[in-house]
Amino acid sequence: MRTSKKSVILSSVQYIIIFIGFALSYMFTYPQYDVLLFTRDFKGDIVSVLHEALFYGNGRFLGNVLGFYFSHHFTAAIFVTAFFLTLIVFLANKLFFSDNPKAIFPIGAVIAFPAVGIIREVYCMIAAFCNYAVPLAFALMSGIFIKKLKADSSRLFYIPLGFSAVCACLFSENTTIVILCVAAMIIVGDLSRKQQESIHARHTEFDFFGSRCVDNVSHSETYGHQTKTRLLQGICRTESFDF
Repeated sequence: MRTSKKSVILSSVQYIIIFIGFALSYMFTYPQYDVLLFTRDFKGDIVSVLHEALFYGNGRFLGNVLGFYFSHHFTAAIFVTAFFLTLIVFLANKLFFSDNPKAIFPIGAVIAFPAVGIIREVYCMIAAFCNYAVPLAFALMSGIFIKKLKADSSRLFYIPLGFSAVCACLFSENTTIVILCVAAMIIVGDLSRKQQESIHARHTEFDFFGSRCVDNVSHSETYGHQTKTRLLQGICRTESFDF
């Protein structure tokens, strides 16, 4: 019991250190040019952000909401970014290393240090971080719920699994494709071993539903942009006749 308590305290201290480290690093990173772009185009209140996210034209609804909102509130974005990176470390440790305190700092180092190339761009832009890093947390969360469903047959875990799987698909379309492919490979692996394939089939159904939401949102956004384009063309034609 005493060993378990020490382990919890040690893990908590390590996560706090990692969170502070990420927050301090982002104090010297934000804001970037996406902040300047979005703060110029629309206001930062939640109504304006939701409207802009819905009609932006790329189908990344949750990614747009988070990216647009925190572009206007980049001081909060520093701590939100640190929170999600720390959450990714926590979930990865829980999923792959069974809450091993010795794995926390190595996972944090793997998450933090390869900040080169495209990964550097993801870490340096609020919108890119929201669309490519945040869904990783939901994907890891889905993996944990699948693991729990294998160990415990309670159907209540399908509710958080459905939530995390659908949310993971409402960011980048690339993330949606990767998650669907991974889910399909998991099903094939389970079918070959004949172990609880129905759990992963349910996860794929949630992923497919999320991907359809992205498709529908993308179509509605495209229609909204086409409508605005036609209105602008009509206004331009009217003004040309006035001359």
